[in-house]
Amino acid sequence: MNAEPEPWVGVPEVAKHLDKGAYTIREMAKNGTIPATKLGSEWRFKLSLIDEKLTAAPEPWVQSNRSRGRRRI
Repeated sequence: MNAEPEPWVGVPEVAKHLDKGAYTIREMAKNGTIPATKLGSEWRFKLSLIDEKLTAAPEPWVQSNRSRGRRRI
């Protein structure tokens, strides 16, 4: 019953897990693409939350970033 809590990991571990660069991981954290917490100047992540977020089905009626802020005539 005493399962070990999942550790928080840093940018290098997430970059390796997702096979992306460190800059890309920081940008994904900033814009909310992946769940993250910032402690001081460092980003911290839980890999299980990232996997959940990236494998979840997208919401069908979410406005895209491209169309956000544009005026319709």
